[in-house]
Order: sequence, then C-alpha cells, then structure tokens
Amino acid sequence: MKSYDENEYLRWESEVRNYEIDYQGIVGNAIYFNYLDEARAKYLQQLDVSVVKYALENKNIVLVKTDINFKRSLRYGDSFCVLSKLSRISRFKFLFDQTIILKSSDQIMVTAESVIACVNREGKPCAIDQFEHMPFN
Repeated sequence: MKSYDENEYLRWESEVRNYEIDYQGIVGNAIYFNYLDEARAKYLQQLDVSVVKYALENKNIVLVKTDINFKRSLRYGDSFCVLSKLSRISRFKFLFDQTIILKSSDQIMVTAESVIACVNREGKPCAIDQFEHMPFN
C-alpha cells in the first residue's frame, strides 16, 4: 500500500450517511464526487483561496476533469478519510491527487486525479493569485 506523508496530504474525514447509499447498500458512485469535492474545497480554504471571493471578481475556479478508480465500496456508517495533495500542471491548471481510505482498516477505497483551473467571465484562463509564487512538488 502507498504510504502517505501527513505533511504532503491534507486529510478530511467523514462518515457515510444513510441517504448516500443505493439499493445495494453501498455508496453510489456519484457520491464519491461529493466527497472528493469537499476535500478539495477544504484544501483550498487551508491555502486561503476563497471560491466565493474569486466569483465576486468574475473568476471561477472550476473542475476540468476527474479520473476515478473505484477499488472497493463504502457502506452506511463507514468512517473514511480523503487524502488530498495539490501540484501544478501549468500556470493555470492544478492537479489534485486524492485517495479515499476506510479508517477501520486503512484500505484504499478510491483513487482519483482531479484537474482544476481558474477562468474569467469569458472562459479564458487566469491565475489563482495565492498560487503564483507557491512552490509545488
């Protein structure tokens, strides 16, 4: 199993709620997008990046794509964590490497890579100010 350095990854924890499971008793695939999105939002907050502030300036931080690999299914009541790490792809695009882990067993449930970007009102790329001089691995 891949080891995670807590200094490199932001950890967000939650548990599966009853309305997130499907008729099979497992978390529906679309729900994992919510978990990953919440973890990305928490990561950006930690870096003092306010999506609301950017929107008021007619800039939007948008999800460009997500590639998800489903390994195992979460079930009602499972406690899990999402580990997220941010890296730079280009001046305007950034990659979130994310992993959802079942806390009781440290099993990897999902791995994902998500690309975000900042665009202006016309849909043209623009910089995320806080990232301009930030060193990325």
